[in-house]
Amino acid sequence: MNRAGLRPVLSLLGGALVAFVLGVVVLNTLMGLLIGHGSNVEVPDLSGLTLREAAKRLEPFGLRPQVKSERPSSQFAAGLVVSQYPKPLARVKEGRRIEVIVSTGVDAVAVPSLAGLTVREATFRLGEAALEPGETVRVPSARQPRDRIVATSPGEGAPVARSDRVDFLVSEGPPPPAFVMPDLRERSLEYVLAVLQQGGFVAGLVTTRDERSARGGTVLEHTPAPGARVVVGQAVDLVVAER
Repeated sequence: MNRAGLRPVLSLLGGALVAFVLGVVVLNTLMGLLIGHGSNVEVPDLSGLTLREAAKRLEPFGLRPQVKSERPSSQFAAGLVVSQYPKPLARVKEGRRIEVIVSTGVDAVAVPSLAGLTVREATFRLGEAALEPGETVRVPSARQPRDRIVATSPGEGAPVARSDRVDFLVSEGPPPPAFVMPDLRERSLEYVLAVLQQGGFVAGLVTTRDERSARGGTVLEHTPAPGARVVVGQAVDLVVAER
């Protein structure tokens, strides 16, 4: 074939080659756009957020939240995200939905009525409510007999999480009678000791002081002071003039 005959063939082959190259370029460009549309992004942490807040947190990354389930939580209030999948910092394609589990709040039970029960009875009643006994504090009480529950903390009917502890306030019985402390100053030590014994009190610390203006052996001061509130069995400290 002469050169004049080869020219059309070469032109045809050159055009086909150019078309092939252009096709490869266009195909690579389209694939790049498609791959770029689904590029990897890092999943942010959604725990403790509402669904609305979670959606806003995900929006810049091209992600969306999807509620998978709900469950009780003692850590997060009702309506807040408890956990998620994929986990925070995982890398995923844009457009993916992030599954979240949302809190329904504390799986709460009400503290039962325990007033008037013994500690043993109250402990059994707490067990029926899936609760545990806590600390026991004993106090004088005219409301309940000795060794009976006066009150609890948290109080009756308060909502608490299962397995929480409930503290007991237990009665020691009625408090001893209260009196006003009489003025025993300038009385002899022997007289004051007799008064204290007859009133159900005991002598506490007895000390002496040199007081020339007072008769020796007389009470100069006492604690509790005159007019103070005292109860039976309470100790009274005395300061006595030296003889």
